[in-house]
Amino acid sequence: MSTNALISYYEHDRVHSVYIHWDGNPAETGKKLCKFFPTKSDAKALIQGGNLSQINEDGVPVYYSEYPSQRLLENFEYKIHENNECFNLNAPVEYNGIDHFGEVMLCNRSDGRPWYPETFQENIEYLYVFMKGAWHVSDNGIDWEEVDWDEVIFAKGEQNGIWSEFAEQGLEEVA
Repeated sequence: MSTNALISYYEHDRVHSVYIHWDGNPAETGKKLCKFFPTKSDAKALIQGGNLSQINEDGVPVYYSEYPSQRLLENFEYKIHENNECFNLNAPVEYNGIDHFGEVMLCNRSDGRPWYPETFQENIEYLYVFMKGAWHVSDNGIDWEEVDWDEVIFAKGEQNGIWSEFAEQGLEEVA
């Protein structure tokens, strides 16, 4: 069964976000984000590729579509889902800040209707955002907690993540 989530980073009062279909819970995706994508540069590099099917156990993202800048990642492993779709359907989405991003989950009117139907996404169970130097998660779009690092153990030298070098060298030119 899928646990849908949105993965994002916060920069300049904007949230840049993509969808992930499988294993969106903190025990899976949260820990993989902390282990394999621990920096803002890593978050940007991950998100630029568009919507994800999943992040494999070894940190390899599986995208739903081929995106031209992914070809620049030739030194880094990534995969394309077997049902390769048009990137326009899977491109990152931009939100006007954390509150606007959180609206995708807000459904608390007394009659069950969402507060903000134009942004509400019924299937989303978790929101992740890289902000303040760490990954944060919300299960309601309002309350944010730092993803628990207790079980995430890094080997010496892995703290920069798998895509930091690429992101620092060329992400801004690609975007």
